[in-house]
Amino acid sequence: MVEVVVAPGRPHALHSWVLAAGEGAPALPGTVASIMSHPLVTVDVRVSLDDALLAMRSLDIHHLLLLDRGRVVAVVSDRNLVRGKAAGPASRDEEHRRTRPVFQVAEYRLVTIHRDATIEEAASAMLVEGVSSLPVVDGKDEIVGIVTSRDLLRHVSGGPLRRAS
Repeated sequence: MVEVVVAPGRPHALHSWVLAAGEGAPALPGTVASIMSHPLVTVDVRVSLDDALLAMRSLDIHHLLLLDRGRVVAVVSDRNLVRGKAAGPASRDEEHRRTRPVFQVAEYRLVTIHRDATIEEAASAMLVEGVSSLPVVDGKDEIVGIVTSRDLLRHVSGGPLRRAS
């Protein structure tokens, strides 16, 4: 586990997993493993929407995997978080919206893909399943990375995705 401070004086339980050296085969060109994002960044399901958004912004990522008792149980995107902050009855006060736990807006239907699947298979799976990220699993069904729509765009464009200045 890696403790990351995303706001002054506010440590957050963010986890960063790195595939240990020697685990799994080298990434083959044209496979999900060759474009996936890693290390994985996870947060506890009880983290607030605000804290999850701060973590994403500070790490320049758009998806977090959610842990419950050490197990990955869900994925949440920055879009889920923004919608979650905006949603709710008008009678709810701002404090409630700000401290709402991330598990309330997460996607619990995890669609995974094998690390040796092709990039085209990943794109197809995202389109068919209507998701913007796929946790990547190895031969032991352990999550070793995540491939996102942004990773696919970066691959197609041949370089990093950065905003024009």
